[in-house]
Parts: sequence; C-alpha cells; structure tokens
Amino acid sequence: MRRRVPVIVDMADWEAWGMFRQRSKARHALHVLRHVVGPGWRAPGSLKYRYFIEKLCKRAGAITVVSTALQRRFGGFLLRHGPDTVAFDPARFDRTALRDKWGLAQDLQLILFAGTPSNWKGVDQLVAALDRLSSDRVRLVMAGKPFALTSDKMLHLGFVPHAAMPELLTLADLVVLPQQRHPMAESQIPNKAFEAMAMAKPIVASAVGDMGEVLEGCGVVVEPEDVDGLARGIERVLADREWGEELGRRAREKCVREFSWDAIEWVLVDVLRPFA
Repeated sequence: MRRRVPVIVDMADWEAWGMFRQRSKARHALHVLRHVVGPGWRAPGSLKYRYFIEKLCKRAGAITVVSTALQRRFGGFLLRHGPDTVAFDPARFDRTALRDKWGLAQDLQLILFAGTPSNWKGVDQLVAALDRLSSDRVRLVMAGKPFALTSDKMLHLGFVPHAAMPELLTLADLVVLPQQRHPMAESQIPNKAFEAMAMAKPIVASAVGDMGEVLEGCGVVVEPEDVDGLARGIERVLADREWGEELGRRAREKCVREFSWDAIEWVLVDVLRPFA
C-alpha cells in the first residue's frame, strides 16, 4: 500500500478466528508458529495470510463491521450489509407464476435455505427438525452447495446465481437460519437474513450473535442447537399464514427503515467524512 493513502476495511466475518481458539498464551503461541512457519503465503485464503492481514487492520484509516461481536473486537463503525430493497421487493414478483416456472407445486409449504451449508450453520438440525413436522406438504428447498444429509422432504436446486435470489425468496413460505454457537456464527450476520426481510418473508432463526436484535418484532428466534424448539418455531409460522404474512410485512418495513442502502448511506457518510 502506498503511504498516506487511506484504506477502509470492511469486516463481514472473523476470518482468523482459528488462530485465537487456544485457551492459554503458550498454546496460542505454538498454534501461531505451527500455522505461520512454512509455505502458503501465496494463498490469500490461508489461515496465516488472514492472521497477518487482521493484524494490519489496526493501521486502516477506518473500519466497518457487520456485527457487535466484531465491533467489540476491532472497534469501528457498525455497518449492516443490507440489500437493495428495490431489487428485493416482493411487489415485483408473482409467486404463482414463479412456482410454475421452477416446477414447484402450488400447495407445498416451502422452507428456503440458500448458501453454503458450513458446519456452524446448523443445516443438520434443520433436516432433523423437518422430521418432527406434522404436515407432509412441507419441503426444504436447498440452493447452493450440496449437503450430505438427505430427506424425503428436501428439494435440491443446486447452484443458483445470486441474481435469482428474489425469485427463490418469492417461492418460499419461510426462511430458516439455524446457526450454532460458533465464533464464525457469532461474528457474522448472513446476508440472506436481510434479503429475506426485504422480500417480506417470515424468518425462524437461532439466537446467535445479533440475530435476536435484527429480528426483534419481526421474526421468530429460538435457542441454538434446539431441534425441538426449531421445529416448533417452523410449525407455528406455517400453521398460521396470516401471522406469518404479518411477520414478513414487519420484516420488510424494518429492513427498509434500518438496513436498506438508503439507511446505511448515513453510516458511510460518517465513515468517509474524515477523508473528505
């Protein structure tokens, strides 16, 4: 980096958390040496590269972070990664037509999970919760990387481009975000939470990180790693369509008010003001 050129760092995850999971300072030092010494510097995704980039972040002109967990660790401005609420607007899409387009029955109740099923995202618990649901018309629609577990109630769409996310959300009756207690889950907020809110979808999510605050008044939050609680939350929303639609309406209103591009613009103004 050239000197005197301000750099602003945006943090959406705690990329180097693996370097800090050792409980004692001695173990931490050995862990760092084990991962830092040797080859691997040409791979930007390597743990050693991320560790030293994180150390350099304190020299940044400004830092923005997506969660309060990251803010506690790195400071900076809290900047949620909200969506374009014009592109993600349910008024632009026809659910019936899109279900026909994607070959999905109109009478199915669809739960959407889109993205990479990392081990902290609790997809295994979501699959287990499916088996506890009383209705045989519920299906879990998976979009993205294949997941090892399967169920008669799962539909795999494979990779779907992000541009199609508004369509996928239109198909869904419910979005479920079952995260586990894990440093990565604590530090991030899935973008798909804000996208689902923008599309006026009811959300059932685990109380990990800032999810309780984000969904306050407009979603259902359950204890993490509680399969029965997750199943009850799903059942409750799907059994009361009017209530689910009301949650979705409130979610969109909150997203437009607090997390849209227009809303976060004022945070960016504060971030950039010292460099004007």
